[in-house]
Amino acid sequence: MLSNSPNHYDELIYLVYETHRQRKEDYHTKLQIRQQFYDILDDELNVAFDLFVVGSTQTQFSLRSSDMDLCMLVYDHHGHIDQRYRQNKSITIDLLQSIKNIITKRLCSKNEINLLMNAKVPILKIVTEFNYYRIAVDININGDLSIRNTFLLTYYQELDNRVAPLVVAIKSWARKMRIDSPFYGMLSSYSLSLMAIHFLQNIQPPVLPLMHIDDLNDQSVFDQIVNTGRLQEHLCIFIGETRKKFHSYNYSQLGELFFRFIEYYYQRFHYHNQFSIRELFKNQSSSNNIGTFFIMIEDPFHYHNTASSVTISSFNTIMNAFGRTYYSMKSSTFTEQFFDL
Repeated sequence: MLSNSPNHYDELIYLVYETHRQRKEDYHTKLQIRQQFYDILDDELNVAFDLFVVGSTQTQFSLRSSDMDLCMLVYDHHGHIDQRYRQNKSITIDLLQSIKNIITKRLCSKNEINLLMNAKVPILKIVTEFNYYRIAVDININGDLSIRNTFLLTYYQELDNRVAPLVVAIKSWARKMRIDSPFYGMLSSYSLSLMAIHFLQNIQPPVLPLMHIDDLNDQSVFDQIVNTGRLQEHLCIFIGETRKKFHSYNYSQLGELFFRFIEYYYQRFHYHNQFSIRELFKNQSSSNNIGTFFIMIEDPFHYHNTASSVTISSFNTIMNAFGRTYYSMKSSTFTEQFFDL
């Protein structure tokens, strides 16, 4: 338990959440922007497609300043996800270039557009404005992994109303500590979310259960779910089945959970183990797909390390951030200065 914990720790975490959380009007505006892009592209593209809102915008783990991620699924003439865009990077880039040209022509005065062709997954980055609401939007082609990741995080967010406030507070803290940029060898937003879920599964008693995701790992089953438009229905089924089997007997408040998250990754977690939300612990030496890294956070679908960018220098910076926060909370000197407010 958090010794000498002032009551304002709970209030502080709620303050961070209320400051940063995505408002309903933010979400609805993002959906309108998505619809605007869809209508424009549907008029001019000669392919069958759909646009999915993915990432933190959909999971409710988004900070108000966060980008919106869109996944365009392109279908073949049978109505299945077109495998060519998974196998051939050049035709993906060609399609993104066409999208760039269309949006530039139709919304030229409102957008800044860049095509990142050399990224591992080519992305079209758009800074757009809609009714005086300015936002950055990233579009990928057939990045179905992002849809599955979004499904998974939304599932966990729906199971317990403490999950979203805790994750948003962790992201705000990580931004303030400057440990939230993979470009500089730090942690991605997705990695931080997985760390939070892993912690909530391992705390005693657990707040969240392990998830059996065989259906989502089976490409043909997943494609069928997406093709038939049954993602939301499937999510509701998963949540309903889980609630029949699992009930959390952990009633800790947010301040306590935030402290125990910091304590867990500073003092208790053994970094020779791999973070996994499919199983409680996985030893590094037993994994053939991860390799040797300073922090190993398993993507639950592709099994690669989502923290592969972390170096020895950035690992030390991350651990220093956990240490400073831990000792500040232990000594009751923890304040809003530890968050990006």
